[in-house]
Amino acid sequence: MKNKAILLLSLPLLGGVAFAQDSIIFNAAPNQIARGMLSNRKGLVVTSDGRLWALSFWNDKKTADPSKDYHLLLHSSSDGGKTWKKVSEARTQGETYGSLVTGPRGKRLHIVWSGYDGKKNPSRPGKYLSSIYYGVFDTGKGSWLGTKDSLIQAAGSDREQYYDPDIEVSPDGEIFISFGNRYVAPKGSIGTPGSWNSYLVWNKGQGWSKPHRINATTYGVGCDLHYSPFDDKLHMAYRVNTGGYGTAYRSFDLSKSAFGPEIMVPVPPGAKGRFHGNRNHLAVDPKTGDIWVLYVRNEPSKTPKVSEIRAAYLKRGAGAFSKDFLVSTDTFGLGGNVSSYHYSLAATLTGKVTVLFSLKSESYSKLYQRILLPVAILPKVKLRTGRTKQFSWIAGYRPTMQGGGLHALISDQSSIGPLAGGRTLFLGPVTGSMVLHGAGCDGGKYKSPIAAANGAPTLGGKIPLSFYAFPPKAPAVLLAGVNDQNLGGLALPLPLYPLGLTGCFLHQDVLITLGFAADLNGVAALPLPLPNDPRLAGLPLFFQAYVVAPAANSGNGLMTNGLSSIAR
Repeated sequence: MKNKAILLLSLPLLGGVAFAQDSIIFNAAPNQIARGMLSNRKGLVVTSDGRLWALSFWNDKKTADPSKDYHLLLHSSSDGGKTWKKVSEARTQGETYGSLVTGPRGKRLHIVWSGYDGKKNPSRPGKYLSSIYYGVFDTGKGSWLGTKDSLIQAAGSDREQYYDPDIEVSPDGEIFISFGNRYVAPKGSIGTPGSWNSYLVWNKGQGWSKPHRINATTYGVGCDLHYSPFDDKLHMAYRVNTGGYGTAYRSFDLSKSAFGPEIMVPVPPGAKGRFHGNRNHLAVDPKTGDIWVLYVRNEPSKTPKVSEIRAAYLKRGAGAFSKDFLVSTDTFGLGGNVSSYHYSLAATLTGKVTVLFSLKSESYSKLYQRILLPVAILPKVKLRTGRTKQFSWIAGYRPTMQGGGLHALISDQSSIGPLAGGRTLFLGPVTGSMVLHGAGCDGGKYKSPIAAANGAPTLGGKIPLSFYAFPPKAPAVLLAGVNDQNLGGLALPLPLYPLGLTGCFLHQDVLITLGFAADLNGVAALPLPLPNDPRLAGLPLFFQAYVVAPAANSGNGLMTNGLSSIAR
């Protein structure tokens, strides 16, 4: 009865999160292929000016040589996802799939991808070696920065293949990239070498680290990587060989550059042969910092045999998963050495972590949603009825500190006349967004205080600001402005060392100030009213906070990162 009551009370959560629009990002010509990103990768972001950005894969099939035919395209939308245009293409060759995130100033895109540069495998004729590439795209200038994109290069050794990268950038601008190896360990790597492992590299402003093996047990396939401001850690999920292909979780402490213990996702008793699939998805609850892991496994003990899509819950800081919910059953055979792309996690800034999925048993023709709660999983809701294979690839948008409404990339592989090669779709409502806009600063015994979003801004509603990592009960002042280019003729960001705030910057002008204070845990929420004035739609408003921090520096204070708020 308790769980039933929770479900009934939570049903209003279903309202307002269903997709309100579909739009085409990219169409493939006949006999070509178009796809969005892999289902547990970041294929969609928003920048501080409110523009949406998306990646798509395109195979033009001109030569049957992947180093010439494969392309990674970058697209943008300035109207909340209604219309899209191609902006650029990765500047390497033979690009496949990757991930992108917005940098701390909210204007640069950090993008990672794998690709074929034409090197062939010495012992496998017709097979190509693959490398990992990283690049930065300046959305203000509309151009790539620098000239070097190579990160983990296949030099030509036998079966040297690096693939499936993911990326995160911390509020302080630290860059983290995970990737997998098929056979040969990357040069200089830390950890026992072997096949099918996952690795992590990072750059904290002093160059790239050596690749560190992520998985503690055998195999580490398809690592999904997410940052959490609640504990300043990376959180990862991947498939291992434990228990006949299981799913594992691990964290990485940014301040210590150290991995936490490897924790197995719950597997029911007698799990031998219940193989988990390659695609494991992780989301950090935007309101609590709790962890959700989505995975699929074979279930041979049932008649008829089925596969199960499941979601496991880990309370922030706990040493074991406490809940494991069945999302849906499906056609048997999705587990084991199999990659499936028809299920994904999505999250909104209001704290709704959602499973988006279709079913192989229905030929991927229908799109469903189930909202996850720590005590229950809400009933299945059908969002779309489409064509065969229309929802065969789903990549949900699940940022932790920024973003807006419930969004996803869909790789539509249905047969629709001249567009039989497929198309990349954007699904989601037109919503406001909150984006990081400039790094904060630390000092003394204090970490950098964090400004984040607790929802999407709406005209006539609220701008839902939230703050973390403050000193306990610290007084603070919110700074609000409309200009991030200059302050009284001074270029922004403006260094604040003349005020004793060494290493701190002001990222905006200051038109309004408002005092507030953190609680005993160093957390604060500050919802600001926003007039229902259509002139504010699409207009960026900028926020940053000064925090009192005794002995942090000679000015006894710190600055949070900035936030850009765009209401629609």
